[in-house]
Amino acid sequence: MQNSVAVPLTRAMPARAMWGVFVRKERWSLSWRGRLIVASAVLLLGALVLKGVYPFLAITHRVNANILVVEGWIHEYAIQAAVKEFQSNHYQRVFTTGGPVGGNGGYINDFYTSASVGADLLRKCGLPEEYLQMVPSRVMDRDRTYGSALALRNWFRDHNMAVSSIDVVTEDLHARRTRLLFQKAFGKGVQVGIIAVPNADYPANRWWHYSQGLKDVVSESAAYLYAKLLFFPWEPVHPRKAAGASSSHNRKVKIAFVGLGYVGCHSPFNLRDLYINGLGSDVYPRRLPKSPDKNRGPPKLAAKPTYASTLSSRSVVAMSTGTQRNSQGYPGLIVQFD
Repeated sequence: MQNSVAVPLTRAMPARAMWGVFVRKERWSLSWRGRLIVASAVLLLGALVLKGVYPFLAITHRVNANILVVEGWIHEYAIQAAVKEFQSNHYQRVFTTGGPVGGNGGYINDFYTSASVGADLLRKCGLPEEYLQMVPSRVMDRDRTYGSALALRNWFRDHNMAVSSIDVVTEDLHARRTRLLFQKAFGKGVQVGIIAVPNADYPANRWWHYSQGLKDVVSESAAYLYAKLLFFPWEPVHPRKAAGASSSHNRKVKIAFVGLGYVGCHSPFNLRDLYINGLGSDVYPRRLPKSPDKNRGPPKLAAKPTYASTLSSRSVVAMSTGTQRNSQGYPGLIVQFD
C-alpha cells in the first residue's frame, strides 16, 4: 500500500473582478524597520526646521552704504533700533517707505501712509530732521513691500540721485523677503543690504513656544516662498506718464452728452452713477436712443430737464442748455470736458 501525501489545492484568485472594475496587483509596503527609518527622518527634518527657519528668514547682511532705508510700518522698538543704527554708522540720509495705512480705505494723502508714520516716530526717537526724508507709496495692493521699493527707486530717479547701495531696516522675520523684493525693484545695479531687528515679544531660539511666534514663522515662510517662486515683478505707470496719458485721452474725447430732456424719452444711463475721474467718463454712445422720427415732429420738452448734478465743476469748461440739439438730433444738456 503506497503512502500518498495530500497536496492542498489552492484556488487561484482572479486577476479582475466586478467586470474589470477592480484589478489585483502585488505591492510593497513598509516593514517595521522602514517605518522606524521614516519616522526618524521626519523628526530630524522637523528639528532642523525648528532650529533653522528663524535665522534663515531673519537675516542681517549690511553692505557698504551711506543710505539707510526704514520700512515705516515696523514697531516702535524697531524704530529705536533704526535710530541707533544711524547713530553708530556712517549713514548720511534716512528714507522711510510705506503705503496707505490700513483701515482708511486706500490712499488719502501722504500723511496717512506708513512712510509718514515711520518718519514721525524717527523724529520722536531723536533722529535729526535734516537727515530724514519720507517717500510714501500711493498705491494699495497685495505687493506692498515691492510697491514701496519702486516708489523709493522712482524718487531717486526723479531727484537725479545716483545710488549704488542701500541698507534696509525691518523686523526680523520679514528681512529676507524685504531684501528679495527690494533687489527685484532696484535691479542688479544696486546692492541691497538688510538689517533684521530682533522681535521684542518672544525669543528667536524658542519661537515655537509662543502662539504669535508660530503664526509669524508660518505666515512669513509662506510669503517668502510666494515672493521667491510665484511673484512676477510689475512696473507701474510713472506719475508723469499717467498725467500725460490722462490729458491726451481727454483731448480725444471732448464732448459727452450727459442729459436728455424729453417726455417719454429716458436717459441712456443713470446720471447719478456718472463718475468722472479725469481719465474719461462712463458714457457709451451705443446706448443712446435713436433719432426721432421726422414724420412725427420734434418731441416735447420735459418740464424739468435731467441734469448731471454730481459732475465736478473743475471738469466742466463750457455748458449750454435749452433748445440746442446734439449729434443725435435731441435738444438737451451738453457738457464739454477739458
